Amino acid sequence: MFNADFDAFFSRAPSGGLDQDSAFRSWWKEQVFLRWWDEDWSWEGLLQKKLDNPDCPTLQHHWAEEEGNLISFGGRDWTCFHLPLQDLKGNPSPKAEWSNNAYNNIYKEPLLQLLKNDAADLRGTVFPRKFSFEKIGVHIYANFSSAWFCERASFEGAVLEKGANFENAIFEGGAIFSEARFQDGAHASFNNAIFKGSTDFSGCNFKGGSAFCATIFLSNTTFHGTTFESYAHFHKTRFTKPPDFGEANFSTDKYFGGAEFKDMKFPRESLFVNAKFNNSEWDNVKFGRGANFSLAIFYESKFYNVVFSSKTSFDNTTFDDVTLSKTHFKDNVSFSGCMFKRNISFEGSTFEKDADFSVPQPDQDSTNIRSSFSEISFEGAEFLGDVTFANRRFTHKTSFAEAVFHGLPGFHDARLHQDTDFRGAKFLGTKALINELRESKPKGSWIFTTSWRAWRRQKKVERNKRASQLERAYRTLKLFMQEKRAHNEEGLFFALELECRRLQSTVPLFERWFATLYKGFSGYGESLTRPIFLWLLTQAMFGFVYGWCIAHSNEPEWQDVARFTLEQSVRPFAIWSERYRSAYEQSGGWIANYLGQETFPFLELIASVQAIISLSLIFLFFLALRRRFRMG
Repeated sequence: MFNADFDAFFSRAPSGGLDQDSAFRSWWKEQVFLRWWDEDWSWEGLLQKKLDNPDCPTLQHHWAEEEGNLISFGGRDWTCFHLPLQDLKGNPSPKAEWSNNAYNNIYKEPLLQLLKNDAADLRGTVFPRKFSFEKIGVHIYANFSSAWFCERASFEGAVLEKGANFENAIFEGGAIFSEARFQDGAHASFNNAIFKGSTDFSGCNFKGGSAFCATIFLSNTTFHGTTFESYAHFHKTRFTKPPDFGEANFSTDKYFGGAEFKDMKFPRESLFVNAKFNNSEWDNVKFGRGANFSLAIFYESKFYNVVFSSKTSFDNTTFDDVTLSKTHFKDNVSFSGCMFKRNISFEGSTFEKDADFSVPQPDQDSTNIRSSFSEISFEGAEFLGDVTFANRRFTHKTSFAEAVFHGLPGFHDARLHQDTDFRGAKFLGTKALINELRESKPKGSWIFTTSWRAWRRQKKVERNKRASQLERAYRTLKLFMQEKRAHNEEGLFFALELECRRLQSTVPLFERWFATLYKGFSGYGESLTRPIFLWLLTQAMFGFVYGWCIAHSNEPEWQDVARFTLEQSVRPFAIWSERYRSAYEQSGGWIANYLGQETFPFLELIASVQAIISLSLIFLFFLALRRRFRMG
């Protein structure tokens, strides 16, 4: 009812200040009060409110005893129970001026008597003062739909045996439902309700279903220790201050769908410490300033398109058959010490900053359930920051297929399962190092100045430290793959390890130079096609050189040039031997005229360079071939 307009109010009003206060008062008057007024709970309006009772077909018939006591106000006739405190122009009604005695005699006592007689349909009623339903038993389905509680309403310890309807209700002064009981099969609905003051559902027990769809909480709200034994729906619910769901228990039986949080926004930090979620669904939920799920328990729950905009903690939380697909963590997130029992999925999720999946201390017992990962999938996940799985034990199938690691993948002292899939995974930590050094530059300083040199030295120190961390991380994964005889993955992480070492300025220049050649010629032994392509390119280039150098004095046949070029790869350095020279002289080949002659004195040297390059490329090709297809 009010939710869409409330979102529009927040999008237009600036945060804080008189403008926001003025906009809020305008929203409260034009949207909340005006809509309640337009529902028309006057005497004539009650005639339009139908009931499923042939003997009492309308709400006017239900309040027939009040016909002789109607109050004219705002151009309408009202019962004393439905009379508002003001009209559209803000003029106060007689109800606003009641004395305590008048309030007790005209309103409170008759209303309590109606509740005791199980004859109260309180839709649209206006409660002008604090009203308490504490520790009373209501044996009928209590209907407070569109009721207006002008001051605090207390249902503390109340027992609502057949459920209650608070849809579209307005709690202007807040509400207390702590320790209230909604009995077996009793549905409680707070859909579209507005809680302007602080709200307390702590220790409340919803044995039947509960619904808070499109409900707006404008002040402090607590569900601490609340028990939801059946389904609980929080579709498009809005909390403007941090709600406390600490130690709340969301459970369900096989007939219900559990807790459902859909299209919700938590603009402030949210507390779900020690909460229990059984068969819960979180769809398109956005947490604005952090969320704390420490020590919570999730069983058969699903997160889809959930956004955590600030730091998030799932420390020591238990996950059993939980899906967190396409979840977006915009800040650091911690799953430290979590227990992952079975069927856990982070497929398609994004971690913009650091993610911690570690356990605090190494566990000598590899079967310990606290440190173990059961079947888990990070397929298609993207880690933009560092991620650590330190001390974890992967005891079942694990998938990092198509995952992207922009930062450091920390698996120190972890144990990977044999069925660990890194198919299509990308490790871009080294590229990030190179790009960072290229793109960043000191502000307000020219190249080669003193400040630029100091900045350059500092950047090298930082890059060396980061590259060393990445080198150790990739080495750890390489050793894991080596232990599992996964040679393709072993080669991948070996190449990444070498690249990290090449980027460190503390490594000897000679070693870095050869590493650069190794990378360029064969991708650290990972490429089979690059050495072959470079070998063919080498033959073409040297063949062109041979043909060009002698074209000024003779026009050799291209077949002869091709044959000579190929010979330098097949018979390397043979050009230096007398037998080779004699064979060409006896055959009358064109090349014999240039061997050892002043016209072209460097032919032997050029052919030797070709031989060295060709042999190197052939060696790199067979080395990559062996690494790709070796066994054992």
